[in-house]
Amino acid sequence: MIADYIETWDRHDGLLFPSLRGGMLKDVRGSLKKAIASAKIDKHVTFHTLRHTYAATRMQTLDHGAPVSPYTVMREMGHKSLELILETYGHLQNTRHRSEHVEYREVEVLSISEAQA
Repeated sequence: MIADYIETWDRHDGLLFPSLRGGMLKDVRGSLKKAIASAKIDKHVTFHTLRHTYAATRMQTLDHGAPVSPYTVMREMGHKSLELILETYGHLQNTRHRSEHVEYREVEVLSISEAQA
């Protein structure tokens, strides 16, 4: 998707993702809220939720054929120590490693009460 976007990118303004009104994006929470509503997701989703999803999924990917290093995830997330990564996501090192790339599949989102039933 990004490659297709970059091929048609207007480089004159220097911004990869300019706002619809022109200029720099300043607050994208409204866009996230619209995307969540459009996807009919009833759960509370924030950008922190997306960071957590990325980190959890990234811990299950491969890096040059080997399980990704927690250090790599720490650097990608901008953390200064491994402690948070290992405490929060360390258990995912023992899960099935998927592929070189993070893959997201379309699934039905259930509320907690529906999932527990």
